[in-house]
Amino acid sequence: MMLAAAILAGAGAIVLAVTTAAASQEPVFDKSVLPKLFEEIDRRGTPSYYFQQCPADIWRRASGVDDALFSTPGIDYQGCEKDVLACAKRCFDGRRGEACFETARVIQEHSPEDKQWTEEMFAQACAIGSIGGCTNRGAGILLGRLGLNKPLAAGSANESCPYRTFKLSCNEGDAWGCTMYGSALQHGEGVSVDEAEAMAAYKKSCEIAMEFDACRYAKALMKTMQSR
Repeated sequence: MMLAAAILAGAGAIVLAVTTAAASQEPVFDKSVLPKLFEEIDRRGTPSYYFQQCPADIWRRASGVDDALFSTPGIDYQGCEKDVLACAKRCFDGRRGEACFETARVIQEHSPEDKQWTEEMFAQACAIGSIGGCTNRGAGILLGRLGLNKPLAAGSANESCPYRTFKLSCNEGDAWGCTMYGSALQHGEGVSVDEAEAMAAYKKSCEIAMEFDACRYAKALMKTMQSR
């Protein structure tokens, strides 16, 4: 299960740990590789395309039938940070959603001003099969981060793109997806208010990962409902 990290949720923000230089630690990230990475993302084309779609509509669109059977283990943030170009290659050529997701996180952490490529790689991750990528791209759309045109982002009168995305990611077992889904239901963001369903979504977030930040934020939101 992929948990969506570094996602902005309402007024709260989950901040990724900053790599610091020390004699006993790995060298700090070499930002000189970023232009090559951005060139590769642009060359591939698909991230830009998926960026313009609602994540709920592209989930697993680019994954193959046997991708899950032959998934390469050991893809994590630290590994991608050490060699982000190789990580991107595993994303595109190996169709590894985790590699796409962690590539996006590396960009987000080390080049936060380059939001376009971050969001494109979260979208690519979603299309390949990283549910955390769907959640993070949905959050980017919710926050108006470079995203879809207004009609597509808004969706129908009853269900917006972010709402549909968070509902999907919650159903797929993503803790942040459930927290964001609950928040949408609680505050009527792209859907009619339904506090009972919001409470259920918050509880599910904590069932998925009790010690995760998504659960802590979900508990805080539950308290705002219970205190009224």
